[in-house]
Parts: sequence; C-alpha cells; structure tokens
Amino acid sequence: MELKLTIPSNILNNYKIAEYDYAAPFDMFKEKYIDGFIIVDYESIQVYHAGILFKRYEIKDFITFNSKTTLYGGYIYGITKNKEELVICSCTNKYFSRLANIALGLSIYLKENFFPTSDENEPYCPKCGRVYPYGLNHCMYCRSKKENIKRVWGFTKGFRLLLILQYLITLLPIAIDAINPMIFEKLANDYLIPRNTFFKGFAILIMFIAIVHFAKSLIRIVDGLLNPFVSFNIGNNIRIKVYDKIQKLSLSSANKKTTGSLISRVSRDTQQVQWFLSYGLPSLVTPVLTCLVVLIIMLILDFKLALLILIPMPVIFVSRIIYRRVLYPKWDKNWIYFSKANTTLHDLLNGIKVIKTYSKEEKEINHFKAVNYQLKEYTYDAEKTWHTLNPLFWFIFGIGQVLLIFVLGKRLINDPSQYGNMLKWMSYSGMLYGSTNAISSNLGTLLEFNIHLEKINEILEEDTTAHTGNDLIDIKGDVEFKNTRFGYLSYNPVLKNLNVKINKGEMIGIVGYSGSGKTTMVNLLMKLYSPDSGAIYIDGHNLEDLNSFEYRKQLGVVIQETFLFSGSILDNIRYGNPNASLEEVIEASKAAKAHDFIVKKPFGYDTKLGNKGFGLSGGEKQRIAIARAILNKPKIFILDEATSSLDTVTEKEIQDALDSIIKGKTTFVIAHRLATLKNADKLIVLNKGEMVEFGTHKELMQKKGYYYQLVNAQKLTYEKKD
Repeated sequence: MELKLTIPSNILNNYKIAEYDYAAPFDMFKEKYIDGFIIVDYESIQVYHAGILFKRYEIKDFITFNSKTTLYGGYIYGITKNKEELVICSCTNKYFSRLANIALGLSIYLKENFFPTSDENEPYCPKCGRVYPYGLNHCMYCRSKKENIKRVWGFTKGFRLLLILQYLITLLPIAIDAINPMIFEKLANDYLIPRNTFFKGFAILIMFIAIVHFAKSLIRIVDGLLNPFVSFNIGNNIRIKVYDKIQKLSLSSANKKTTGSLISRVSRDTQQVQWFLSYGLPSLVTPVLTCLVVLIIMLILDFKLALLILIPMPVIFVSRIIYRRVLYPKWDKNWIYFSKANTTLHDLLNGIKVIKTYSKEEKEINHFKAVNYQLKEYTYDAEKTWHTLNPLFWFIFGIGQVLLIFVLGKRLINDPSQYGNMLKWMSYSGMLYGSTNAISSNLGTLLEFNIHLEKINEILEEDTTAHTGNDLIDIKGDVEFKNTRFGYLSYNPVLKNLNVKINKGEMIGIVGYSGSGKTTMVNLLMKLYSPDSGAIYIDGHNLEDLNSFEYRKQLGVVIQETFLFSGSILDNIRYGNPNASLEEVIEASKAAKAHDFIVKKPFGYDTKLGNKGFGLSGGEKQRIAIARAILNKPKIFILDEATSSLDTVTEKEIQDALDSIIKGKTTFVIAHRLATLKNADKLIVLNKGEMVEFGTHKELMQKKGYYYQLVNAQKLTYEKKD
C-alpha cells in the first residue's frame, strides 16, 4: 500500500516540510478520537495532533520498531536503546494496516538504511473503515442485505421445502392464539357474568378451547420431529462448505489466520448459523406476525384503544439502534476472545510434550486461566448489558398496558357487561407487548447471528483463483525462475531477483544458511505462494496459469516437519495415491527403507497410528513420508531436509535408493549435511534471499567462494563434534 501520502496543507505550510519518506493519518490518542498525522524522514518521526506538532522522535534513539493489534485497531511503538517500549501513535482498523507497514519500514531502515515502499491500494473500506479480510477486495459488512439473504438461502439447498413447511407449522399457532381472546370474551359475557345455566353452549366453548390446546400440542410435536432433521442437515451443508473452502485457501491465507479462528468457523459459527435458521428465525418471525395480526384485529375492534396501546411501540425501533451500537461490539469482542481461547488451547494441547519436558504445567495452566478469564469477562459484559437493557424496554412497554387498564377499568365501572371485553383487550395487549418484547429480545440473537455469518462469509468469499487454470497433464521437468521476487510481506522480500534455469532430469541442491530463502524457493515451486514479481516457468508454462490441484498431483514432496494422519500406516502411504495396489505400496516402502520396520509391527501395514503418527520414531515417520512421495510417482521431486531425522547409515541407504528412483526426474534437494549434495548436477547457493553462486560441487569448491566457506565451516563443526 502507499505509505507516502499527501501531507495536509496546514501542516505542510506551518512546518515547512520539504522532504519526507512516510506520511499517514491516525485517529486515536489515549482511547479518544483525534485528527492525527505521522511524518517520517531519514532523521525523525514527527507526530501531529490536529495539525500541531505533538512529539518529535529521533530515529537514532531506537533499536527497532513494531506494531501491536488491539480489538479495534492497534498501535505502533519503538524500543529505545534503554529497552523501553515507547508508543508512537495508535489508531482504529481503518489506519492500522498502513501504520503497521510504516513501523516495519522503520525497522528495516535501522538495519539496511533504506525505506521500503509499495504502491498497492489501501485494503480497507472507505465507508466503514474496516480492513478488508485477506483475499477479499470488497467490504462484506457494507454490502446490501440481499447478498446475506442470498448466502443464507444457499445453505438451505436440498431442504428448502421442508424448511418452509417447518416455518408454516410454527406460524399456525398465531391464528389459533388470535381466536382465543374472542372465545374468552364470549365465555365471560354469555355464561360467567350473567351466570347462564345453559350447559350445552358452555360445554361447546370449553370443548373448543380443548381442541385448540390439542391442535397446538400436535403442532409442537410435528415441529419437534421436523426441526432436528432440517436443522442438522442445513448445519451439515454449512459445515461442509466452510471446511471445503478452508482446504482450498492458499497457504498464505491460512497462515494469516489462527487455528482457533478456523476451528471456530467450522464449529461454533456454523452451529450458531444453523441454530438461527432452525430456531432463532422462527422465534423472530413468529412475534412479528403475531404483532401484525393482533394489531389488525385491534384496529378493527376499536381504533382509539389500539392507538393508546401503540404509544410505547416506537421504543422497539429505538431499542434496535441501541442494540446495534452497544451490543454488537461486545459480541464481536466475545467472538475474538473465544477464538483466542481456542487457539491457546490448541497450542497447549499440541505442545503438551514440550510443556511436560520443561515442567511448565503450572505456567501453562495459569496462561490458559488468563485467556479464559478474558473470555469470561467479555462474555459477562455482553450478557450483563443485554440483561440490563431488556428489562428497561419491558418497563416502557408496560406503560401502554397501564393506560389500557385505566381506560377499560373506567368502562367496566360504568358498565359491568364490559368485563368480557376487558379480558379480550387485556389478552390482545398482552400478546402485542409480549411479541414486541420477543422481537427486542431476538434482536440480540439477530446481531449475534450476523457476527457468526460474517465470520463464515470471510472464508466463503475469499478468492481461490489459484485453483483454477490450465491442466498441464504431463510435466516433463524443465523449470525456470525468472526475476522472481517474493516476501511473506511483499515489502520485506525473502527472495530477490532469482534467475536460474534447470533442465529436465537434473538434481539440484539448494544450500545456504538458515533464513537464506531455501524453503521459500521450494514453496514457490510447489505453488503454495505466488511471486510478488517475476515468474516461474514449468516446461515453458507460467506456473501462475496452471491449476494448483492438478499441478501438485505431479509433485513428490518430503519436508522436514513430517506429518502423519491418524489412521493406518497403509492409509498414510497411500495418501497421495489412494488407488495404489498393496504391491506398489510395498515397493515404495522398500525403496524408502520402511518395509522392514513396518512388517515388524503387530498389524504390519494395518497398524493404527495416533495423532501426528504417535507410536513411531522421528526416523520412521520420515521414511513413511518418503514412501508416500515415491508412491505418488511424481514428475518433480522436492526433498526439504528429507533425511534429517535419520542416522547416517540409514540416510546413505535411502539416498542410494532415491538415486535410482529420481534418475531422469527433476529433483530439488535441501540438505543440512552438504556432503549428501556432492552428486547433485548443480547447486544453488542462496544468501539473504539472493542466488550468489550456481554450479557443480567441484566448480564451486574450486571457485573458493561462498559455498566453499559453507563446506569448510560445516567440516570444522563436525570435526569439533568428533
């Protein structure tokens, strides 16, 4: 995004600013809204409040800069040479993304003496100020309600008729309840007040009341049988759609989201949307229709009395505005902290071995307590506000009923025959106010539903164009990186101007110190990320034009962090090629030196593995991963520290087996032990994201450059160990 915006004229003129590198607005100071502006040049950071210079900081006084997010924005800060954290300025979501980039730019300036820039468009909504979720180019919060209705309607596919039938069944009691007050009026006026002894008429009325009660009970039974069926199937539709989309997200997108937030979307958000469609919406529609039906009846019966009852009704519209402004942010905070608690729990359970190793059980218990306490506080705050506001609105509703009792009471004093009429009007007013209160109560439910729907929409609306494109049916193996540049943050490149051409069948070793960009290079080759500039060509085809799914099917990948799924060893090896025969699986396992230890297991290839391959050693897991890659019969092999967990003897055996398997196939190998790359056709040497050398092992050793230093440094390390 553009980090060098135009400086407001009042600041520009009053302070005579000629040269600057960054300039951007901000809007918060000590939790109050202000008109702020920050200007950065190669010497200083100037912070302005309402056009007046508030603070000036010398960049040389800091050792680094960074940013932190808050619930509705964030702030940027610097660490001084005295190790103090100094907040420079804070803002809402509208400005945070730009300020965070400025903080990163300042940090890079301290290290590399230049200010990185970018001319990308600002990713926030000009209307509401919210930052666009990653992968979206529009604001889903400001779009028309029709889009949300269309989205929700899509969830009901296959069960729409049953859903409509369920709603109709739910609404039938409205007509029944509207008749009841008239029956009670007739009962009172014709039999109770005059003490009419005509038992047959009285019995008919009682019988009618019983039939009405029976009909309502029958409707509830049918609804109780129909609702779970419709509800769970709609929930299943939503859950599958969300999970399907999460699987199709780019790795870059997935990495920008916490595990807890993704789990919340598949579980809690889906469940809440499902609940609203099955229970919440009928609970909202029923009182709305009840209000309309009762209001029409009352206007027909007595226009003036109806208007008297309507006096407090505008409160419902006021309450909707108040609920939106007061409760929505509180439920949004609740969602954020629920996801944070989920993420914390996920990390702690996954890291339980490390926790126990370092005897940090108490520390992590206290950590989870602190996160859970925050969740409790925000949940309590939302519920407290709700339970405070709702009785106040109900009290106002009661004013109309008091006026009605006064008017009807006067009529009853003057004419005792009005007793039945009073019962009828009290019943109708009770139905009206009860329904109005139900509407106001369900407004909170509606707001909560909107939050959960928005979180689901963030996933469902994200662009997945990376999974569309041409299918390259048969990869030959020619690979070319052409002026390729990439950064996980585009303004902080990890790879710079990478130019290299690899011919079909070559084995390429990628070497360099940690952080030099080795894994990033193969991640780009796997199309897990897209270059910021330049391109990667496979057999002359731009990788960006190829369908990701079809392309990756032709890759064989083994990474250092081996991941195995819960299930059998056979299922894990077959993961990339589920149709492979047992003979093919055994052949791949033998090549990976995994067959011998597998057949020694109690159930051989059918042995069940626990979470993340629990029950196997690190080396055994890695050999299964290698077998999985071999079974995929790839056209291009990518081995990222594939044998790092193996002992030297086993590594040599697998390396020899791999040599025959990868023969004639383009192979990229990242290896910690440089000796394993001696037989590589070419070596790519990376340093700080740039290719500094390219050639055979012999050529590079004779050159006595960067690779020569790496080999000697590692040789010295091994000699010291010995």
